[in-house]
Amino acid sequence: MIIAFVLLLLALGLQGLLFWAYQWYESLVNLWTWIVLPFAFFWGLFAMYVFLLFLVGAMFGNKEPKKPSKFAKFIIEQTAFICMIFMRIHLHTNGMGKVPSKKTPFMLINNHLSIFDEFALIWAFRHHGVLFISKEANFKIPVAGNWLRKAGYLSIIQGDLVNGTEIINKASEYIKSGENSICVAPEGTRNKTFPNPLLLPFHSGTFNLAKNANCPIVIAAIQNTYAVMKRWPLKATSVYVDIVGVIDAETVKESTSTELAEKSAALILNRFEEKEARFYHLDEKKVPESEKK
Repeated sequence: MIIAFVLLLLALGLQGLLFWAYQWYESLVNLWTWIVLPFAFFWGLFAMYVFLLFLVGAMFGNKEPKKPSKFAKFIIEQTAFICMIFMRIHLHTNGMGKVPSKKTPFMLINNHLSIFDEFALIWAFRHHGVLFISKEANFKIPVAGNWLRKAGYLSIIQGDLVNGTEIINKASEYIKSGENSICVAPEGTRNKTFPNPLLLPFHSGTFNLAKNANCPIVIAAIQNTYAVMKRWPLKATSVYVDIVGVIDAETVKESTSTELAEKSAALILNRFEEKEARFYHLDEKKVPESEKK
């Protein structure tokens, strides 16, 4: 939000300079420029900002840092916010009061519908020191990849059990350090056939992260990120991040990984099946007046 605000001020400043320099103020007809040009300036400045990120990211390369960079994490959060503006995503959060304080690192798990899951979670948990375990391909994305690595995000090779175990162990050390929480999607991949099923099977091994770190598990249900690309740019998309439960560290210790996976999946599914579930595909169709009789 901070960078977005700075870009907005710069855009308005450029518009003001042009308005004064070309004496557009002499005619009320020129007031239309205050509607169109600041918008164009904002996204032009954002393009320059992205290019600057590319240059800076190239300087530190795509190598694993000795320590997660808080500055890189800040840049990712701010950029995610602007990207959500561009994609017309309206983010709604519910139950954030259940989340432990930053002094209590946790494992965050969520259902996986789209790349926009991470955009929503990055912004929703920006004050909780959350880093993400993400597939290796995301670290090869131009501009983004280097910054993700610098921030301390962990890349995992899908289907590689040895690599998966190594990343889970490293992530647990991050949590034990007391400085960062870790987010991972137990489905292991995006649910490409959503809504059939609503949720893919959870990999129980993922929950060894919480058991190794002896930390709570925060369970988030995400809705509507799958619809963003289908609706953009003509329609905005309301994306919901609901905290449906928190499993305390003691319960994590006493439960098996399989039990934790089953309990977490059940909480997310229960949220989806509630009457107030807000997936677009679950919206009730309007019944014609002729059929109501």
